Amino acid sequence: MDGPDARDRRIRELEERLSLLSGASLRINESLDYDTVLQEVVDSARALTGSRYAAITALDDLGQLTDFIVSGLTGEEQQGLWDMPEGLGFFEYLSGLEEPLRVSDIDSHLQALHMPPFRPSIPLFSLLVAPIRHQGAGVGTIYLAHDTGDRVFTREDEETLVLFASQAGMAIANARRHREERRTRADLETLIDTSPVGVVVFDAGTGASVSFNREARRIVDSLRNPGQTPEQLLEE
Repeated sequence: MDGPDARDRRIRELEERLSLLSGASLRINESLDYDTVLQEVVDSARALTGSRYAAITALDDLGQLTDFIVSGLTGEEQQGLWDMPEGLGFFEYLSGLEEPLRVSDIDSHLQALHMPPFRPSIPLFSLLVAPIRHQGAGVGTIYLAHDTGDRVFTREDEETLVLFASQAGMAIANARRHREERRTRADLETLIDTSPVGVVVFDAGTGASVSFNREARRIVDSLRNPGQTPEQLLEE
């Protein structure tokens, strides 16, 4: 049986992990900007596990890969990783996982699956992968890797990443919904502004005019007296 010192050490380590996880969760929820959230997720996952490299792929509603964000790589290293002939197949395999994957030797793992050797432009040895899900649907995948053979991911690292991935799923879904709402609003505003019919938007509570589209401004400008504002003309 473990002695009091070992138990106390495990308790301290657990408290530290929970504290780091809580801080990471707060960071990824500070913004609703989609790109910012993705970068915060991948940076935080890397920091939580002490990984040398980290990446995240995000999926759209149809399950198609839309984004590839990295942490710990230069722009040149990222491009080299993505441009490898076997790179797409490698990430397609990993993004299709429904359970976490933790391996100490990437080459041996791929060989056992009869997959082509993975020869990245950067040193990669051990690997930790976790799917990101929200309300049962996959929204992406987090990939972590060490660059030396003497470092491997632990069961605690896997548990931490799985917990973090569940929190990341909600943050990514909220940011995506916010982005779609902004795009829809922008599309509607563009449609209204370019309409050949004059449109004026009023505040439902105060009755004050909020905005005029292009045609409404043209009509108002042709009717108002010099120095008269559009609002004054509407009052008359």
